[in-house]
Amino acid sequence: VLHKVVSIQALLMILAIRISTGEGLSTSSGALWRKHREMLTAAFHLDILKDYVPVYNEISHRFLDIWRPFVGTGESIDVSEYTNLCTMDVLLKCIFSSDSNCLENK
Repeated sequence: VLHKVVSIQALLMILAIRISTGEGLSTSSGALWRKHREMLTAAFHLDILKDYVPVYNEISHRFLDIWRPFVGTGESIDVSEYTNLCTMDVLLKCIFSSDSNCLENK
């Protein structure tokens, strides 16, 4: 019974996304999904992503430096907020070559 409830909730979520965003990779199927997937696959080819590894490394080290003081304290932290800021730093650096320092400027 729980499985059916989760499936219905998932279908409703997909429907809501489809209504608000249209037919994209996450909501389409068949030929349209394949077309979108092929476009994204080219953009995320390993040869292209390799150039960004230094950016990922730099920002992940800054991410860890911010978390290091919390280790062993028993204090809880909002992981999602820091993860979102880390993602913003990576995207802004990779797309716009901008050192936004979202993590540090929290």
